[in-house]
Amino acid sequence: YGFTSFEEVRANMVQSGANVRLNLSDNEFLVFANKTIGEFTASQFKMAVDRSALELTFSDEFNTLDLWNGSSGTWDSNFW
Repeated sequence: YGFTSFEEVRANMVQSGANVRLNLSDNEFLVFANKTIGEFTASQFKMAVDRSALELTFSDEFNTLDLWNGSSGTWDSNFW
């Protein structure tokens, strides 16, 4: 749903009686029964990674694949 911070999650929470409603989109929400907004912590949510500050460190412009055949080749993948 695109949340990248706990602050965004909390901004989309609404206390509704004894329950907390987390608005996910215009027509989707999640209800936490018998909870208050203050009970939630950032460690309870897995956020999407905010890639806006990431920098590309290499480019994977591979146009060939040279598999190792036992005597020659570049790529030798072993899964133990």
